[in-house]
Amino acid sequence: MGAETSTMQNVAATTCQGCKNLGDKNVDTVKVDMSTLSKPSNAASGKENSSPGQMTESQAEKSPSAEQKRLKQAEEQEAARRRAEEEAAERQRLRVLEMHKQLEQENEMRKRQEEQERQDRIQKEQIAEQERLQAEEEQEHLRQVQKEEGLRLLKQQQVALKQKEEAEARRKNESLSAFLGKTGFSGVGEKKVKKSLMSSSFSYPLHAAVEQKDAEAVSLLLWAGADPKLPNSKKLTPLKLAEAKNKQGSHDKVIAALAA
Repeated sequence: MGAETSTMQNVAATTCQGCKNLGDKNVDTVKVDMSTLSKPSNAASGKENSSPGQMTESQAEKSPSAEQKRLKQAEEQEAARRRAEEEAAERQRLRVLEMHKQLEQENEMRKRQEEQERQDRIQKEQIAEQERLQAEEEQEHLRQVQKEEGLRLLKQQQVALKQKEEAEARRKNESLSAFLGKTGFSGVGEKKVKKSLMSSSFSYPLHAAVEQKDAEAVSLLLWAGADPKLPNSKKLTPLKLAEAKNKQGSHDKVIAALAA
């Protein structure tokens, strides 16, 4: 650039010297702008006049600077960080959704289990209630059967007892009739009078039984309603008569029967 400037200055000087004696100096003098000479335009000089390693403005615009690279790298890092955060947030959201889904499934399973347990409990209670009612019915039926059986047995016992009593009564009546017929009495309270030329006497069937030491006849007469307080003609009751005739225990059974 310095050599070109000197050459152009020399040319200008030579030209000015040729014009020194012509006309007005102020008018005819050619002025040269040194700044334009020292800095030729790219359009005039072209690429051939540019020094090696020096970029044109269009090349500078097209080639990113270090700051632009740093900004672009920072933007890319920020975008990558945002994508990573978004991916992490999406993964977290999916994990939360999965956890919620799992909790819902567990809650649903627990509800189904609780419902099944409730149904099982109700079924067991119903079965227990049915068994209780059935047991009560069976017990009531058993009580009814036992009651009926008891009544039947009681009735049988009553019938048997009645039959036994009737049989015993028939036996007693037969024995009593036999005793009365043997002693000449027609009834248990009949007063029998014996008359003789010198005196008369009377007695009752109980006195006759005492005379015969017949304790069974005494019992039969008392059972049939004979009065043990009626005295005979000697003013002796059957008991007094038995005590008077008792010799060495001969009338003990008769006395016992009268005293019963």
